Amino acid sequence: ELMVGGHAAYVTDNVHVVAEAAWFHHRLHGSDETTNTLATFGELGYKVGDITPYVRFEYTHFYEPDPYFMASGVPDEDVQQLSAGAKYTASASVAFKVEGSVEFEDSRSRVIAQAAFAF
Repeated sequence: ELMVGGHAAYVTDNVHVVAEAAWFHHRLHGSDETTNTLATFGELGYKVGDITPYVRFEYTHFYEPDPYFMASGVPDEDVQQLSAGAKYTASASVAFKVEGSVEFEDSRSRVIAQAAFAF
């Protein structure tokens, strides 16, 4: 197994830009068969008062079915997903978020609401 990843972030008081990428190379135990998977993520947000609107793009590409991911319940389907939302920061340890997203492959869309607490 070989995993290579990278993360870059630019954060100021009002702006955040985050990008991540990971490449997974698996060789099946006892064979020469290999699989490769690429996953990327990018997010841009701009804080206005206590609210941060943001937009995010996620991309995952399975070059071939990967039994390691499938055994974990991760479907071997490519994903291209665009999300947008807003996060309200109530305090340093409490935030509320509303987000909508759409997947381009099958036009699935969803809306989520989340409350996050940090300790």
